[in-house]
Amino acid sequence: MIYELNENEYYKIRPLINGRTDMNVSLNAIVDGTNRGKVWVDNLHKPETAIVWAIGCIYFIIGDSDNEDFNNSLDSYITDVLGPDSLATCGGTHFGVTLYEDKWECKLDSIFKHRNPYIENKYCYIFNEEKYNNLRNLQNRLPEGYTIKSIDKAMIDNDVENLIVDDILGDFWTSVDEFLDKGIGFCILKGNKIISNCFTGYVSGNIHEMVIRTYGEENKRKGFATFVSRAFIDYCTSNRSMPYWGTDEDNMGSQLTAEKCGFELYKKCKTYYFPFLLQ
Repeated sequence: MIYELNENEYYKIRPLINGRTDMNVSLNAIVDGTNRGKVWVDNLHKPETAIVWAIGCIYFIIGDSDNEDFNNSLDSYITDVLGPDSLATCGGTHFGVTLYEDKWECKLDSIFKHRNPYIENKYCYIFNEEKYNNLRNLQNRLPEGYTIKSIDKAMIDNDVENLIVDDILGDFWTSVDEFLDKGIGFCILKGNKIISNCFTGYVSGNIHEMVIRTYGEENKRKGFATFVSRAFIDYCTSNRSMPYWGTDEDNMGSQLTAEKCGFELYKKCKTYYFPFLLQ
C-alpha cells in the first residue's frame, strides 16, 4: 500500500535520501519544508520507500527498490491517486519521475513497460569554482542599455507583468516572503522591462538550485542567461553558498550555458514520462 505523509512528518524519509547532498537539492528542500512538495510512503511510521513530488516539476522515487507491496501498488496508484491530485493541484496530465538511484531502473522498466514511456536523462552538474574563475577572464560585457539588479521586494512590487511572482510561486515557493528570506535572485532589465532572470528554485542548507528564464523570442540566444547566471553565481561565491544546475538532455542551450558558468557534468539520471491515464 501507499499512503500520503503529513507535511510535519516529512523528516521520516530523510534516511532514504542517499548520495551527495548537492545532487538532491529539491528532495532535501521538500523534506526541510522550504519548498513546495508532497510525499507518499509505504509505511506511515517507518517508511522504507517513498514518492516525492516537487509540485509542478517532477516526481522522485527513493528507498527500497525491492519493496514488493509498494511496487505492486505503484502503477494503479499513479493513475488513481497521483493523476487526479496533479490535475487538481496544477493542471498536470503527465507523470514524470527522475531516478537518483540506479537500483530503481530495472524495477521501473518492468512496472512502466506497458505505458510505453518517453525516456530521457536529467543532466546533473556540479560547480567548479576554479573553472568559473578562469572563464571570467573571457566574459563579455552586458550590452549597453541593459542592467542587472537583484530581486528584492521593490522589484517584485514594480513588476507590472508579474513575471517574477508567476515564476517564483508557480512551481517552487509557497510565498514571496519565503523566497525573499531564503532565496537568491537577479534580473536583467532594459529600462524597467524584465528581459531575463535567475533565481533559487530550491534551497537546502547553503545549496541553491538555479532556475533561469528569458522572456520573448527576440531576447533568446543573446547570452542573457549567461549574464544573469553569473550574477547569481557571484553572489553565491561571495556569500558561502553553492549553486547547483540541472537540466534535460535535449536542452542544449542550458547545457552550454552551464559549461560557460563553470559547471561540470557529474551524473545522468534516468527520467520516465507518460500520461497519468492509460492510453
